[in-house]
Amino acid sequence: MRRLLLIYITLVSLISCQSDVVNDEAYKPLPDITVPEGYTRIDFTANISDLKSVDTRAVDPDGLDLNNMTLFCFNEYGLYISSEVAYLNTHTVDSGTFSAIIPNNTHIIHFLANHSEGLYDDSNFPGQTESMVIANMEGGSGMLVYWSRFEKDTTSEKSIREQIADLSYQINGTTVNGVKLIRNQAKITIDQWETAEFVVTGFRTVNIPAFGTVAPHHPERHFDIVNDWETTDEFVTLPNNQSIMTDITDINTKPEDYIFETINSGDRLVSVIIRGHRPGETEADDKYYRVVLQNEDGSNFMIRRNHHYNIHIAGMLSFGQNSFEEALNGAASNNAWISIDEWVNEISDGLETLWVEQTAYVLSSDKYAGTNWTLPYKYTIDNHGSAEAPTVTWLDNNVAYDNITNNYNTTTGEGEITLRLYPMYEGNEQQVGSLLIKKGKLQRKITIYIIRTQIFTPAWISSQVYGVADEHVTLMFTVPDTCPDALFPFTVLVSVNHLDVRSSSGEQLPVYIKGEEGYFGDDWEGINYKYAYTVTEPGKHRLHMRSILKHQDGDTESVHLEANFFETITKTAIFSGYDHVHRRIFIDNLHSYGNIHADDEVLYYMLVPQKRAHPLVFTIMLQERQADGTYTPYDHAPTYDSAEWHKNGCDEFLIYSKTFSDYRTYFDHNEDVYEEIQDLAWEGDVILFSEDTWSTNGRVMAFRTQDYKTPPSTPDMYGLQDDGTYNIFFLTNSTDNKDVVRVASNNHMSPHAYKYKRDGITSITDHNYDGNEYRSVIFDVAHYRPYRFAAQVKVSDADGQNTVVIPSNSELLSNEVHGSQDEAVDDVELSYKPGQKVDILLDITSFKGSDGCSVHPFGENFGDHFEVYIDAPMLEIDYERYPESWYKENNGSGLNVDKLRSDPTTPGRFIYTVDRHRDHEREFGAEGLSVVNVDRSTTQFNEFGSKVPVVGSIDQTGERKSLPFKKSSITAGGNIHISTDKDKVIFWDKTFNVETSHIMGNIYYRDEQGEHPIPHNSFVAFVRLRTGARIGVATIYEDGRFELNLREEYKYTWTDDPIDFYYTIEDNGGNKITYNLNYEVDGEAKSVDLELLNKWANDGTPIILTRQM
Repeated sequence: MRRLLLIYITLVSLISCQSDVVNDEAYKPLPDITVPEGYTRIDFTANISDLKSVDTRAVDPDGLDLNNMTLFCFNEYGLYISSEVAYLNTHTVDSGTFSAIIPNNTHIIHFLANHSEGLYDDSNFPGQTESMVIANMEGGSGMLVYWSRFEKDTTSEKSIREQIADLSYQINGTTVNGVKLIRNQAKITIDQWETAEFVVTGFRTVNIPAFGTVAPHHPERHFDIVNDWETTDEFVTLPNNQSIMTDITDINTKPEDYIFETINSGDRLVSVIIRGHRPGETEADDKYYRVVLQNEDGSNFMIRRNHHYNIHIAGMLSFGQNSFEEALNGAASNNAWISIDEWVNEISDGLETLWVEQTAYVLSSDKYAGTNWTLPYKYTIDNHGSAEAPTVTWLDNNVAYDNITNNYNTTTGEGEITLRLYPMYEGNEQQVGSLLIKKGKLQRKITIYIIRTQIFTPAWISSQVYGVADEHVTLMFTVPDTCPDALFPFTVLVSVNHLDVRSSSGEQLPVYIKGEEGYFGDDWEGINYKYAYTVTEPGKHRLHMRSILKHQDGDTESVHLEANFFETITKTAIFSGYDHVHRRIFIDNLHSYGNIHADDEVLYYMLVPQKRAHPLVFTIMLQERQADGTYTPYDHAPTYDSAEWHKNGCDEFLIYSKTFSDYRTYFDHNEDVYEEIQDLAWEGDVILFSEDTWSTNGRVMAFRTQDYKTPPSTPDMYGLQDDGTYNIFFLTNSTDNKDVVRVASNNHMSPHAYKYKRDGITSITDHNYDGNEYRSVIFDVAHYRPYRFAAQVKVSDADGQNTVVIPSNSELLSNEVHGSQDEAVDDVELSYKPGQKVDILLDITSFKGSDGCSVHPFGENFGDHFEVYIDAPMLEIDYERYPESWYKENNGSGLNVDKLRSDPTTPGRFIYTVDRHRDHEREFGAEGLSVVNVDRSTTQFNEFGSKVPVVGSIDQTGERKSLPFKKSSITAGGNIHISTDKDKVIFWDKTFNVETSHIMGNIYYRDEQGEHPIPHNSFVAFVRLRTGARIGVATIYEDGRFELNLREEYKYTWTDDPIDFYYTIEDNGGNKITYNLNYEVDGEAKSVDLELLNKWANDGTPIILTRQM
């Protein structure tokens, strides 16, 4: 492969630890006071000599300057005593002297410069070790933190004050007096922005850590590394939060990046996106290129703190992209091989080749869990083995023990990787791990899945099929939602003898003959072929078949389902003789999907709300087949006391459903709720079977008719109806209530479902079921759409002025108009100014379903109160506007909690509790607000789930709420996310993206010649004077326009908290001149806080910087 590009990444250790500016305001000289008893004054020097490698900079938002110094003091046992602020006494261009007062029993000191007290809480530090306090302490994103450590020499006669004053260290053979500070970040640069073949117009480092620690902590030597930092073996100290920074979307034009250190391994290496063009072209011709930070041979190296990584470009870059995002995901200019699609199992650069058998393996837990397992690979150079084996490492691992055996043949290049797989842990459906095989620039990722054997449950087949040829038979089976994604798509083989997949349904399945490729599984007697059904997703699946022979009463046909990683199941269709009377079960008042699953069969469904404990009813109709093939109502109540009458009284029906619960089961868990319902005149008795009897049919209940209307009921009072029609009452047992329900009769080959006759005394367990048999029926249970909040955010000033409502009413969605359209994420802009009112408006109301029926979210008789969650870390409840009736002692509805309250367990979350009773909840509506989701339904559910006509219109009074909040902090970025307790009711979630409008204005500096706009892209430091922390980033645009973005990780206040701008330039003689705010009122110097700065910006008053006093 001809090289078009040479990229060298060189490393320079950053030893001299400070840059050239010291912020005098951050350090006040140590007051001339008496040192308190028990304390010692110390004086020390910190070197601030300039580094040539950072001598020139146009933009410096990363806090290169030394802004503050804190000393963390520990005793002789290494336990924390206190933290003390250091004060600046004097400084020159090269150094500064500092003083601090520390406890007498101080033995160890950690020096931390530029670390804001807002980033740690020292209230828990007393009694902790230095590792506990310092090792996991994280630095702010806007500041380079400098660290050093001193430990008192107990063998010396000198005091700790004298030992610190005498500190020195070596740099390149030169002795330097003072404290040696180490940066907590690494520096990335490009050494030449313009070469004979390429012009750089900007760059940005990506795949970098979002967090970093303030101090290096060696795994063996701990903090005893300051003096020989340059020669210490390579290591990095990673923070607890190892998230990758995700908000980098384009390059910038500053000459360097500072990034936190990282191990820089795996498949997401630190990279630099470079923007540029060929000489002679313009910036309009710019392309984006990705450069991976790795050695020339493709091996990785750590990115370490206090190190300088310099990229040298020789030649024209390759794999240029049109956008930053395309480059981020595209091939690297110095290593294309890390960007190859994961499914490719062999890669080569023409000389070196890396081959793996597969890039993903799916293993059965029954066979492989807890065993040693081996997979092959091959790496060759010019078709021969290499002297060194490729490296094999875990990227992530929940599948095997960490030890990896890598056996590599240096002659043939063939290798084997052996892993000791974990056992399959209880509760896991799958365990996954990913390996990386790497040699030089070639690498392949291999993902290994161990999965538990899956079960097709529930699975059903038609029963009591009329025994004539060409009668429809439907098999339904379920692929569980927990089935691992790695399995899809997969093949299910279907074996059956006297049933065919019917072509009239539109379903065409390939057939495998025994011995052909694709044929697997058991050999079934009399069957030498199998249908192949492809499964692409979890859920319910149907096979539409037909009978090809006449059948006698009681004949059966078995259908076998087989798939890799699934238990084989057999379902048996039972036939009713072609010369017998045929009866069936039909479900009334269902909706029709039409022929969406089969061209020759209509599928029916019922709609239920997405809430738990919603009452519902469906009606079974018993029908009898006529000579012309039609079905008419079966007279289920013939002559009283006749044999047929008694046989009909023995009828039992089986109802298969995972989401319906009978009232009896409901009352077992809710004995105190509406118990009088048990005494109402239901038309039957429903019981839930024990789970150990479900088999592959899934959850099953039994129903039989019952006469409650003539108490006391007698054994022969079966409650039979002339028209064979019965209502069965249920409750939804979850919000995830999509389902396929099967209703079948019991059959003569099985025992009775009930143990006793209706008298509760006479046992019927001594003989099989002796009632009638009916053809089964299945129907779908589908959801109404989720409820909608139609949420808005209303923002106004503290005095109620300048109100903005987002989104507008015309932009809100409703189910009736917008159907299943997803809720958009709306942008909300807040100001930095504290006290802004932020009200959240939302509907808790019903809507008109697609069937014209009103659907409400309230619990009413059977359900419970439910919670609305408002995740809004930038807000707090505005109790000045909190209604008195919302306090628990006043709301009168028995909630026993405040209507709106903070979540005690989840920071930033608030809870609004909705009363189960709709008429109670109306009392908490916002006065003057009407619902957005206007409900124009013509029918509604009654208290037991039957649909009844609406008289007049649906009452939605009080069902739009206004929740009073206010902004809780100066910065307010993040999201407001509104959701519900999804175990009780499902609403569309709603998210608002909250951003804070930055302070914008004009900034100038004044010299002897007058006022001048600060030039575009200049660096202007924005500093909180009390701590020296750079609490914001000032971006300078053309004509002196500026934009100030305040950082949320620091602590500061809006008023009485002085701030300042610092702008430094060089005069013609190379002398540095610093300009800052020197604000005066009537000749008296005044400080500037954020409130005044914001006022100037809003008034259009420019910021004028003058020469620093």
